[in-house]
Amino acid sequence: MRFGMIVLGILLLSRSAFGVEIVVINLGWHTGIAIQQNDLDASRIPEVSDFRRANVAWVEFGWGDEAFYQDPDPGLDVILDAAFGDTPAVMHLVGVPVHPTNYYADSSFLTVTLTEAQFGSLQTYLSESFRRSGKVRAAPIGPGLYPDSRFYPATGRFSLSQTCNTWVAKAFAGVGLPIENPEDIVRASAVMDQLLAAGAVRVSVTE
Repeated sequence: MRFGMIVLGILLLSRSAFGVEIVVINLGWHTGIAIQQNDLDASRIPEVSDFRRANVAWVEFGWGDEAFYQDPDPGLDVILDAAFGDTPAVMHLVGVPVHPTNYYADSSFLTVTLTEAQFGSLQTYLSESFRRSGKVRAAPIGPGLYPDSRFYPATGRFSLSQTCNTWVAKAFAGVGLPIENPEDIVRASAVMDQLLAAGAVRVSVTE
């Protein structure tokens, strides 16, 4: 029992000293935010309860155009609406069984370490991205793009000037990272460049 308390104390001290690790995933055109499942507070983001299983180590959050994001083979009309319209948005949650660097092929990754206060602000931002329509939690509206994933209704509107990458940039600007003009960031590469400048660390393999 005493040994267990010592180990717990070390773990708590480590988290307090080093903060909470967030992984930002660049899929080429789209960026997402991955957080360890054990760090997420389901009372703040009730939808993560859908991924409370032993085989889920991380949960990845993405935001995007409602029609385009959900369609694995979008037609020209869907593409044009997403590119030139002002369309509804969805949230995409993925239950990731391993470290994200071992799950998302052909992607690049950054780690961002946040303080507890910053992480609390990030969870608030993520929570407010779900459109719950007065309910406690948003219900899934369809299966996601990966084996253990779901789409949920989201707040906001998607357009060429408000993309998934804008959403990610605003997330980190909102917690206090020095992201310049996040509302003007629309490309994945711009998100990654800004985060690197703000102190993020590039990773390619699980440590």
